[in-house]
Parts: sequence; C-alpha cells; structure tokens
Amino acid sequence: MTDGPAQGAVARPFFAPVDGGEIGGELSGAGPRTLLLHGGPGLSDYLADLAVELAGAFTVARYQQRGLAPSVTDGPRDIEGHVADAVRVLDGLG
Repeated sequence: MTDGPAQGAVARPFFAPVDGGEIGGELSGAGPRTLLLHGGPGLSDYLADLAVELAGAFTVARYQQRGLAPSVTDGPRDIEGHVADAVRVLDGLG
C-alpha cells in the first residue's frame, strides 16, 4: 500500500492521430511504456487506479476507444479497427 499517488501519477492528456480523427487518452508515470486497454464499449475510467499503481515504474497510457469521447466517433469499431487504433496510439507515443 502507498501513502499517496506514485510520482508522476498525475495524468496528462494526449491525442494520437488515427484515420478519421484522433484518439484521446491520458498518460502518467515514467519508465517503459505500458498501454492499458479497456474492454467493450465501456470507458477506460475503471483503469485509473491501476494506472496510478503502475505509474511508479511505467509510463502508463490509457485511452477511450473510437466511438467514445474525447476520441473520434466515426470509423470502424471492429477488432481490426481497434487494433489499428492501438498501434497508432503506440506509434504516436513513440
């Protein structure tokens, strides 16, 4: 258990260009990059606590899938489309 948020756990917004617009998410922490993916049509908010826990050792990115604000709402929402978006997010984060 920690006494407070991990150093660098303060989330900062990021946007990654994808076909048809941008994917929006939050980045926190420092270290090797880790991408958290939320399942289904829900929001990534439930991953916030996990992002804080990991932020002491990793740079943690989590984002809203296509179709959920602040990400682009148009475009493919199938597995191939979501994988393509995740790859573009990773590319955008370096």
